[in-house]
Amino acid sequence: MAYSDVTQAFEILLEELARMLTGVRSEAAEAAREGKYDRAQILLQQAQRIDQFAHSIRQKQQEWGRVVGGRRRTRKAKRAPRGERTPGETYCVPILQALIKLGGQAKVTDVLERVYEQMRAKLKPVDLEPLPSNAKTLRWQNAAQWERLRMVKQGLLFMILHVACGRSRLPVAIT
Repeated sequence: MAYSDVTQAFEILLEELARMLTGVRSEAAEAAREGKYDRAQILLQQAQRIDQFAHSIRQKQQEWGRVVGGRRRTRKAKRAPRGERTPGETYCVPILQALIKLGGQAKVTDVLERVYEQMRAKLKPVDLEPLPSNAKTLRWQNAAQWERLRMVKQGLLFMILHVACGRSRLPVAIT
């Protein structure tokens, strides 16, 4: 993993934590409006833990910067603004459809090929650009792989493919 890949991973993680924090805070506010104060309190405590965790990640990000401080980047990794790229969640259904068509498991390249066929018309111009940190990987491919990871962590791939493919055991990962 290159220096800029680690830097980008920190940025993606912090962005995802911020999104989670916003969601948990919204749920807490809704629970309070509904008079479910115990639930609201639990959600606020969860929000506080997420916020503390994000703070520790920012500290680790700064520490990482000091560890590799002497290294110079040849180019600055530039993240595409969120509104300019196709949201990661958009890849969920095409990934599942590709895996079902491929029998429940497949190589990453085979899945991405099918996802591209389904997503081609929906992809934005910035999605078709290479990543600043890896010119061989297009932004949409990277976003699809991050979405796949999110789906694995949520147990979505296992649950849906288990039912759709009628298997008693399915691998949770794309090989």
